[in-house]
Amino acid sequence: MAFQATAVNVSTGRWLRNGDEGMVQFKVLGTLEVLNGERICTPTPPKVRRVLSVLVMTANRIVHMDALIDELWGANPPKSAVTTVQTYICHLRKVFEKENLCTTHGDLLYTRPPGYVLRVSDDQLDARLFEQLTARGQELLERGCAHQASEVLRRALAMWTGPALANIQPGDVLQPYVVHLEERRISALELRIQADMALGRHRQIICELRSLVATFPDRKSTR
Repeated sequence: MAFQATAVNVSTGRWLRNGDEGMVQFKVLGTLEVLNGERICTPTPPKVRRVLSVLVMTANRIVHMDALIDELWGANPPKSAVTTVQTYICHLRKVFEKENLCTTHGDLLYTRPPGYVLRVSDDQLDARLFEQLTARGQELLERGCAHQASEVLRRALAMWTGPALANIQPGDVLQPYVVHLEERRISALELRIQADMALGRHRQIICELRSLVATFPDRKSTR
């Protein structure tokens, strides 16, 4: 069975398998997933997942209680909104504790007035790894290393397993993050196409170019 790579050595572009680094990993380039090695630890309740998604997308920054309320209920929060969010945070902490995420890897979720913060390193979040690989691919392309750039960008794009946060119904807070991720995905694809064009792979990319132009007719870089 083929493995799904979730960590990357940015310098070499080499992939690491789930569990190779023995760390908690958060995936948003597709369905939201929390992994401890090869074990899936993603919480089940939809609104708990949405709270976790906001915390993951703003990792290492304090998320205000108001932002979590806006994400869940928009302009019409219930009177019990604060208490309910606190219940969801408690649920997340119980999941982390049950899965030994806190005792093995240190605390992940902290209360920091006026809200909460999820502490993770860059190599625990696939979106950060994707951004690093994309930046590396762009750097190689600008240096004229088209073959290496193409390979690194292919690895970056291979991290995607579907639309960003595919199993989440985003609210007002999450939606801009989803849009940003999808924009970065298209940008990486455009860079990879540029690298392939520099390598003379014109025939192989014709279908991709047509698809991009059809999907994003106003995007200048696809013309």
